[in-house]
Amino acid sequence: TPITNSIFNGEEVINTYYGYAVSTQLYEFNEEGTVSLIEDITTFDEKLTYFYTNCTENKLSEYENKKKERTDLFVYNEQTNKYEELDYLNNSELVGKYLLFYSEVRDYCITNYLNAYLNNIDGYKEALIVINRILYTNILMCSVFGLIIIYLLIPLLNKEGKTPGKMMFKLKICLIKFSIL
Repeated sequence: TPITNSIFNGEEVINTYYGYAVSTQLYEFNEEGTVSLIEDITTFDEKLTYFYTNCTENKLSEYENKKKERTDLFVYNEQTNKYEELDYLNNSELVGKYLLFYSEVRDYCITNYLNAYLNNIDGYKEALIVINRILYTNILMCSVFGLIIIYLLIPLLNKEGKTPGKMMFKLKICLIKFSIL
């Protein structure tokens, strides 16, 4: 989730970023209005099929092979020429197996295909650049303010003008004059 503020139209950038993530159908808007991973078991197959068809250069056969390997969850239907789910509505053990299977496939898609797909979209790349700009600007500002506090403000407030390191190690600056006879 990007961390942004009102600089550079932050809300608009977040909506763009989320919009592209949701368009893959691996993510969805939740009740709070933020984006979360798909978790609905009834739509997993449909959304993963959409992702494999539209976002992975049509590697749907990879998904079908994963289904083919799981004979305990899917059965081949010769009429539709597809692997279909077993009836899991009345079997809580099967529901757990389906959730695990679909979560693994979803995570595999995110790990192996999602970034490559999203990085081909110009709007996503622009949003990511703005988010990174905001992030790096915030890091730079925090670093500068932190250094100002440590090396200017604390010594000014301290009677002896010591920095925190000098106070911690009880160091003193001594001037030594050398004279050559």
